[in-house]
Amino acid sequence: MYTATVQISITTFNPINYANNALIAAILDAPTNTSPKGSGGSNVFSGTGEEITINTPKGYTGAVQLTFQLFSPDYLLAGIAVTSATPARQGAVSSAGRQQLRTVSINRDPTGSQMIVTDSCVADATYNYVILVQAVTGPNAGQIGLIDPGIDDEPGE
Repeated sequence: MYTATVQISITTFNPINYANNALIAAILDAPTNTSPKGSGGSNVFSGTGEEITINTPKGYTGAVQLTFQLFSPDYLLAGIAVTSATPARQGAVSSAGRQQLRTVSINRDPTGSQMIVTDSCVADATYNYVILVQAVTGPNAGQIGLIDPGIDDEPGE
């Protein structure tokens, strides 16, 4: 299995509300490949963190895991919402969260949170997604905001 980690730093938290639909200002580091040695995964992950490309080897039938980490006692990762940006491409579906990105797990502690998204690599597709973040301290405590990066799957190329 190929794995990578993306570190998230929030610079400005903007909660979702009717008067303000601004996104959270955040920095997403480029994915750091954490695949086991010898897996040949050095070229699987590329991009800036804002845009992530997953390029699995031709014939690969396994999954890929992306771990998003947010080290902050003030915010926690609350989830992810996904849709296909390329429904016309072979295998791309509008319910990408059910078919392509089937498993999402979130772990939290007082110092931060971690969200692991498993990509089943079943389609050559680009996905739009948002990461949901909740403020746990300060004037926005309890409010939810969105970070809006992107993923491009290119299996077997």
